[in-house]
Amino acid sequence: MVPVYQAEIAPKEIRGRVVSLQQFAITVGILVQYFIQYGSSFVDGGPRNPNQSTMAFRIPWGIQIFPATLLAVGMFFVPYSPRWLAGQDRWEEAIRVLANLHGNGDIGHPKVLAQYREIEEAMTFEREAGDSAFKALTQRRMINRVILTVSIQMWSQLCGMNVMMYYIVYMMQAAGVHNLLLTASIQYILNVALTLPAVLYIDTWGRRPSLLYGAFFMMVLLFVTAALEAIYGVANPRTDPSLNHISWLIIDNPPVSRAIVACSYLF
Repeated sequence: MVPVYQAEIAPKEIRGRVVSLQQFAITVGILVQYFIQYGSSFVDGGPRNPNQSTMAFRIPWGIQIFPATLLAVGMFFVPYSPRWLAGQDRWEEAIRVLANLHGNGDIGHPKVLAQYREIEEAMTFEREAGDSAFKALTQRRMINRVILTVSIQMWSQLCGMNVMMYYIVYMMQAAGVHNLLLTASIQYILNVALTLPAVLYIDTWGRRPSLLYGAFFMMVLLFVTAALEAIYGVANPRTDPSLNHISWLIIDNPPVSRAIVACSYLF
C-alpha cells in the first residue's frame, strides 16, 4: 500500500527515489530496534542470568507504542491520493491535492496541470476499456505483467535475505566469532548504508539493471558462503555445550571465518 501511495503522489522524475525511501525507512527501523533489543538484553546482568527480568523483552515491546501512535495520528493528516479522488469523480479535490503537493497551492502550476491531465487520461482510458475491475488481472494481455510483478515480490522475499539476517548470529557463532550481538549489528548498519545508493541513484541507474546486478551478486555471495561452509566446515562434535544448538562449525580457521562473515555482511 505504501509504495503505491508514494508512486501516486510523487513527481515522475523522482518517483523511484521516493518509493525507495520506504525501504530506507524500513532498514533504519530494523537498525534502531536491533540496538534497542541489544541494550535491553543486558537487563539484570544479561541473558546468562537465569532470573533475568521480563523487562528485557517488555522494554522493546513498549517502545514500539510510540512510533505506532505517531503513525496512527499522522495518518489523519495524510492527503487522499489524487488518483483515488479522480476515480471517485472528486476532481476538484484531486487538483487541490496536486496543487498542494507539486505547486505550492497554485492550481495553474505547469506540473500540477500536467499531472492532472495524466490522471484524467488514465481514468478515461480505464473507464472506456472497462479494466478497473480485479478480473482485468486475469486477462491474457495482462497475465505476463501480473506474473512479473508477483515474481519480483515473491523472489525478493525468498532470496534468502530475511533468513540470513535472522540467523546471522548463529552463523557467526558457528564461524567462531565472539561478541555475537555487537558483531551482528554491523550487518544492520551496512543494511542502512547500502540502501542509500539506491535512494540517490535508482532513477539514474534504472530499476531493471539494479535488480539484475543485485540479484547476481547476491547469488555469488550466497554460493561462496555455502562453498566455504561445505569445504572447511565440520559437523558439530558436541564437545562444547554452549554450541549444541548449532550443527555445523568452522574450527580453528580464522581466514575462512572472516570470509564467511564478510560474505554474510555483503549479502
